[in-house]
Amino acid sequence: MTDTHRFTSSPEALYDIEMRLQEPLFTDVPLGSTLNDVLSIELEMGARTWSLRSVFVDVLRCGYHALKGCGSNISVSLEPGRYLLTWLNERASLRDLVLPVIDVLGPSRCTVIGPRGSMRGQLPNETQFLTFSDRPLLQRHLWLRPYLRNVGPWLRRLVRALDDHNIPKRVLPRLMDHLLIESQRIVSYRVLLDQLRPLAVLTEYDRNAQAAPLILAARTLRIPTLTMVHGAISAQSPFGWTPLLADYVLCWGPTQREVFEQRGVSREQIIITGRQSISREIKADRTLARRKAGLPLRGPLVLLATTSPIDPIWRHQLVEAFCEGMTLAPGVGAVVRLHPSEQLDSYHTEIADHPEVRFLENGDWSLDEAMAACDIVVVHYSTFAVDALVKGRPVIVLDVLPERLYGQSLIDLAGCPAAHDSAELAATVTRLLRDASYLERCRDKAEEYVMRYCARFGVDAARCVAASVEQVASSRRRIEV
Repeated sequence: MTDTHRFTSSPEALYDIEMRLQEPLFTDVPLGSTLNDVLSIELEMGARTWSLRSVFVDVLRCGYHALKGCGSNISVSLEPGRYLLTWLNERASLRDLVLPVIDVLGPSRCTVIGPRGSMRGQLPNETQFLTFSDRPLLQRHLWLRPYLRNVGPWLRRLVRALDDHNIPKRVLPRLMDHLLIESQRIVSYRVLLDQLRPLAVLTEYDRNAQAAPLILAARTLRIPTLTMVHGAISAQSPFGWTPLLADYVLCWGPTQREVFEQRGVSREQIIITGRQSISREIKADRTLARRKAGLPLRGPLVLLATTSPIDPIWRHQLVEAFCEGMTLAPGVGAVVRLHPSEQLDSYHTEIADHPEVRFLENGDWSLDEAMAACDIVVVHYSTFAVDALVKGRPVIVLDVLPERLYGQSLIDLAGCPAAHDSAELAATVTRLLRDASYLERCRDKAEEYVMRYCARFGVDAARCVAASVEQVASSRRRIEV
């Protein structure tokens, strides 16, 4: 491997690494799942360069974190006995999961924890807010002994797992640093939870690097925990959503429930609530949305939504196939809307080679603006495809990559047509635009899928989420009494 080499690992390999690190337990909880973010982003997506310099920095960081610890000496005065909600990121897809639930639960009954102080201004005045860095300073005597007891077994298990899956050893310092950080966060969060005494903890994603230690700390204190689902899940990969860390998972509909059950989550832990972050209406104007993006105001428009996680090489292959296909569909406009994790600079070659295709960063259009502007959506696989079906837009699955097709359910269950090369993409686009009966058949099948995928939308779903949180908290209190 060269000094700037990138590499990726299979979801199965990463899942195995996670499972091997479920033991030994750290303060009675497993730490393997707290590595989900670094495993998925840096090893599954290949988003990191593993140069010798970066490995050396990882070694230094591990030593620094061992000496410094985490948390803050700043004392945050908060009223105890509320519901504690995470708000992991300001992007719209997560904001629209969290804020509607706060409105229904009651702003004065909620405390929110998030990454940036600027988020405070978007919350009701009655809602308490603190940042992740506001949690109490690590009490080293509570952390050091259990960490030293476990660090040797963790290291040995990691070395064997990397050998078994032919993953270079230079990832070891990075993974060991994250295990150290997550173990410190658990101890710090326990102190915070002792102060807040929340009725329950609700997160958008229980395996996020900040949410996971909070959920695990709550587990040690017998505080009920629930996680929402923030994106599309696939039954074809074992990695990313399980093992479940929260006590309960709030699914969008029966389809997600079946996936969680297939992955070993008991039905008693699964609650179907719907998805509060989306409605069926398109709340944007077609002309204004196109004008905002500098697109022609007339004529059909096809939108490619890029996906993540995916190998960087395959990202370019997907975009190139889309752009080439759209050159074969004269009179049809084309736009590429990037995944939130991507930037335009990553596609400078494709932008230069295909000036007829408009490339937009994710934040350039809201979901509704994108749906108002386009006539057809193209994906490999992403939550955006489901959003499009919910909003009544036809979806084409572009199956041109040498990896398993996570979007197979969109073909099998939602009736979405598949295109296996650029020419087939152009032909399918043309048929959807010109054959009204074909378009209607696709929409009928998609509607059946939407009803199974999402039981409720918008405020109806938010009410169901809030009711579930209240019921779980009430049940736990009755058991303790």
